[in-house]
Amino acid sequence: DGDHIYEQVEKDFFNAVAHTVDNGYILLHDTYPPSEDYVREEGCGTVFRLRQQIEQDARFDCITLPVGCAISVGLTIVRIKPKIRAYYNE
Repeated sequence: DGDHIYEQVEKDFFNAVAHTVDNGYILLHDTYPPSEDYVREEGCGTVFRLRQQIEQDARFDCITLPVGCAISVGLTIVRIKPKIRAYYNE
């Protein structure tokens, strides 16, 4: 459970991506704060911004489970898409 500030979480995530194989997974938590009260460093911080960024990035598939972990603060599962894919896997 590292830093909850977007800039550091982004660095940590992309450092992990560099060491993750195609079709590998990275799991992130604190990605779906249940209310604005959680958008502070002692709560989920600004990790949700990284989730929003990843959702728009074509290199990744991701799904966020808004409930079910800890106090329902979100769990995002990110898959690194293979660099070489058949047209039917695009």
